[in-house]
Amino acid sequence: MRQELSTREFVLGMLPEDGVVRADRLYDVGAMIGFTVHQVRLCLSRLVAEGAFVQQGRGRVAVFTETETHRAATDPDIEYLRYAYRQDSGEVRWDGRWHLAGFTIEEERRELRNALRERILALGGALLPGGMYVQAAAWEDELRSWADGLGIADRLTLATASSLDVGGVREDRAVAAVLWPLSAMADGYRAFNARFADPFVPEADTDGALAHCIGLTTAFEICIRPDPLLPPELLGLDWPGVEARRILRRVAEQLGRLRQDGGFPALFARYDGVFG
Repeated sequence: MRQELSTREFVLGMLPEDGVVRADRLYDVGAMIGFTVHQVRLCLSRLVAEGAFVQQGRGRVAVFTETETHRAATDPDIEYLRYAYRQDSGEVRWDGRWHLAGFTIEEERRELRNALRERILALGGALLPGGMYVQAAAWEDELRSWADGLGIADRLTLATASSLDVGGVREDRAVAAVLWPLSAMADGYRAFNARFADPFVPEADTDGALAHCIGLTTAFEICIRPDPLLPPELLGLDWPGVEARRILRRVAEQLGRLRQDGGFPALFARYDGVFG
């Protein structure tokens, strides 16, 4: 398992809920799974240089604190993930409507324009010819709130449609395949499922358990970040993202019990809003 885990994945995976970790803890656990002190120290230096961490002290007693900017960029979106599980269980059903969003914001306010665009993309929006964005899920309340917070609610246009015709493609599943890179996303999920398919039985704070869990959380975030969480009606019953979420939940529940006993790092603490 060690060879599948990068030093960066290890360091970020070891962050507890408060985002504060001591160097000696990273060095000691890193040594358990094959990382040298030099490798971990170099990784920490890079993270500090990037603005991801703030360092206090030196040597083994140095303390590293994750910055709010880095946490906001890398933390799992709990509401987004909770929605995925509700969708998997059938609690959320597609109403057959496409939800459109567009905006007109002057060049001199491009920072606000970019912020709104990034939020639309983060919510899984796909760009249509002509500049509108589309999602299958209802996102109107979220976008109105976001635009209002930026002071540009009057520049936002929202609409719904019962059908789309994209370059002559009209069937809903075919439209989804045109608008989103679903094949590449599915390949990513399949690779995740194959890598973590073997049943995992966590024991004490062992090198294999640590490497497995840190690698799992990192790999899952890579898979889900570009996923628009389209409804099953647009993906089919064999969509591999469902199995990936089953794997995540199973391991998270196992580790939650270990964390309560104080015998395992808080690797899944940031998912407690979904599982806890």
